[in-house]
Amino acid sequence: MSETKRRPSYIRGALLLTACSILARFLGIFFKIPLARIIGDYGMGLFGYPYPIYSFFVSLSVIGLPLAISKMTSESISLGRYDHTHQIFRISLVVLIGLGVLCSAALVFFAKPLISVLGWPEETYHSIIGLSLTPLFVSYMATYRGYFQGLQTMVPTALSQIVESVFRVVVGLALAVYFLKTKDIAWAAGGAAFGAAAGAFGGSLLVTAMYGYYKKKKIVIPQRIGHGYRERAGQTIRTLFVIAIPASFASIVVSLMNMINSVTVARCLQNAGIDIVTATEIWGQLSQKVQTVINVPMLLGVGLAAALVPAISESLATNNQKELEEKTSLALRTVVIITFPASVGLFVLATPIIQLLFGSASGGGELMMYLSFTCITTVLFIVLQAVLQGLGKMGLPIRNLAIGGAIKLILNITLISKPSLHIYGLILATYIAETIIVVLNYASVKKYIRFTLDKKNVILKPALCSIIMGILAYASYGLLRSAIGSNFAVIAAIAVGGAVYCAALLLTGTLNKEEMRSLLRRRQK
Repeated sequence: MSETKRRPSYIRGALLLTACSILARFLGIFFKIPLARIIGDYGMGLFGYPYPIYSFFVSLSVIGLPLAISKMTSESISLGRYDHTHQIFRISLVVLIGLGVLCSAALVFFAKPLISVLGWPEETYHSIIGLSLTPLFVSYMATYRGYFQGLQTMVPTALSQIVESVFRVVVGLALAVYFLKTKDIAWAAGGAAFGAAAGAFGGSLLVTAMYGYYKKKKIVIPQRIGHGYRERAGQTIRTLFVIAIPASFASIVVSLMNMINSVTVARCLQNAGIDIVTATEIWGQLSQKVQTVINVPMLLGVGLAAALVPAISESLATNNQKELEEKTSLALRTVVIITFPASVGLFVLATPIIQLLFGSASGGGELMMYLSFTCITTVLFIVLQAVLQGLGKMGLPIRNLAIGGAIKLILNITLISKPSLHIYGLILATYIAETIIVVLNYASVKKYIRFTLDKKNVILKPALCSIIMGILAYASYGLLRSAIGSNFAVIAAIAVGGAVYCAALLLTGTLNKEEMRSLLRRRQK
């Protein structure tokens, strides 16, 4: 449009957004490492109980509207309806702030009933209140992000993610330290939880400032506001939700999946004969320490999924069945090459890694050892889900997630309540549910893409390389521990394992660099 400066390249903006998203995720992951040292397992349990509930409320408060705002803004700009573009922004801002207020209020008013029903410790109240303002700020920030993305500039979204993460880390850790000195563990956990609200507030300040700057400098934001096309506010709101609600199903289902552990674990562990303090410590170890470490290799799977959706869509658009088969097979092979060694490494070095990150007296090593192979199942279902999304089959992964979630809920309640299993029942339920989701997603993909899985190269060779790596990494740790100490020994063992695995991949012919590059290569038009 003539009223704007040049727009940044879509691809360049997408790469910037992806890079900042990964950096923000890493900041979020490593926020929990010093936090665990500050507030301990019980404090991490108090901090961790309400997070899945909060994530669900954030999903509801945003409900896919940024995508709808982006789509409507882009369409309006392409038609030269500049005043309608501003109308979309203003109406969306009001709608999203209203949803944010409702969700924040729900967290405040239903905090104590929620604690009572789910069997959480009463001190969890501080963490819920600490999180309560976050949906409001997230909703406000989401409006600007959707608007800027509709204008095809990803810079404000990317930078706001970094600012959000930095604010969260700095404010959350500072308040945790302050309240631990002046109050108690419950207040410290609540202060850490408030870091999420502070992060969303910081991101909101940034996108607001960038909106003002872009408007003043006449960059991207349309300047010509006349008496052109407009529509009734009710029609704009209806269109927003028509686009947003289907798009939000996936995030809501995922949020519900994450909620299952949080809403079942405390009560079920008590049914198994474990007292509430011990149950909270176990939950803190599992959800905030073990899962934090396991999430690191999972980031690679998330990045692969992000690249896979457009790659599959491109092949589908050109009706290139051979490319669809090749990209799908290569994606599955890449997932295995990444997640098999990660899982084996976390299994054999579970306790040393937990103690390296969270302190020599830290618990959770045994839990991570048993949960480590969820790296494989989780990333597999994420990547297969991305293939289905690239094929335009949005409903299938949602259906499969819902089935897996229902099975997980039933198994959690049944297995965790058994005194012989307790928290290990949750781990078993996770494997069963995620395996079912993987099988359902795989069957759905096979229905639309005819490919043959090369079991030798996709499964057997990477598994063999990973086992060799695990044996030598564990042996290295055992030999070096007495000489250089546990922490340095585990770092050396990880380095040895990485080198051995890479060598094994090359020697067995499992890794092919050209094939790896082809997954990310986009056809030049």
